[in-house]
Amino acid sequence: MEMKLQIPDAIGREMKKDQFTNWNEIIVRELFLKVSERQLVEEILKKSKLTEENAEEIGEKIKENLYREHYLAGAHS
Repeated sequence: MEMKLQIPDAIGREMKKDQFTNWNEIIVRELFLKVSERQLVEEILKKSKLTEENAEEIGEKIKENLYREHYLAGAHS
């Protein structure tokens, strides 16, 4: 598969300074890692008994605890 990328100018200028780096190899490796991570997550989720409702409930508890630890703690400092 061939892919065309749009690289921001600032990054492109820095990449041009380094003529010894194989940028294609680096990008392919990073894409491979991202695809592998996604496959692993999908495999874990297939086996999970966690429902969407459970996940939302856990997320709300985490947000609430973070709020207490960081915002409220800062208000009393």
